[in-house]
Amino acid sequence: MCEDLGAEDCALWREKGLNFVAKAKSRPRRMMKDMLFGADAQTCESAGSDAVYSQILQATKTQMAAYRKAQKATDAAAK
Repeated sequence: MCEDLGAEDCALWREKGLNFVAKAKSRPRRMMKDMLFGADAQTCESAGSDAVYSQILQATKTQMAAYRKAQKATDAAAK
């Protein structure tokens, strides 16, 4: 994912916990599945298919652009 996002967006994506794995971990129901099958096993397996990955990548790029736009507006309002 980071290779496709680029270094700057990847760093922000990781720093802010915006990745789909971090979001999936926040769901309490996943704890038992993670204990049995390994953390993120189902999420990573699903993301491994080309059809799903391209959708996740596009959604992540859109999310990063929206985050940057919101941050820019917040910064401008603070001045």
